[in-house]
Amino acid sequence: MKNKIEYIQEKELNGLLEQYRQNPKCRILGVDGKKCDSIYDLVSLFETELSFPWKCEKILDRFMDWMRDLSWYDYNQYVFYVTNYHRTFLLYESKDKGDFIDMFEEILFFWEFGAEKCIVGGKPLEMHLYLVMPDEY
Repeated sequence: MKNKIEYIQEKELNGLLEQYRQNPKCRILGVDGKKCDSIYDLVSLFETELSFPWKCEKILDRFMDWMRDLSWYDYNQYVFYVTNYHRTFLLYESKDKGDFIDMFEEILFFWEFGAEKCIVGGKPLEMHLYLVMPDEY
């Protein structure tokens, strides 16, 4: 297993998603970057779509905690993607982009290497984040 963050073009997305849809225990979550003016908007979309038990209330550590929990689901694979990446704060707000990428790197690392040590009965999860750019880029 190699959890990863990857930049892809729109034309690659459907093929990837079709591949992941073959696994009934895969949770796929897509977020439209046009709806995100800040890291908090993006976190809020993840919070809503993943049905976090409590709101993060713009506290990034809470987001990290819930993303390293996910105990309310029975998936062994998670695929996240952000479309319209070029229209998000992620392209031009270097601090927020750095914070978001750093958070996801830590989350991916945790699920690949730390879950067995930190969660009773914990198992590694496969998790990927795709940042989707238009084909013309």
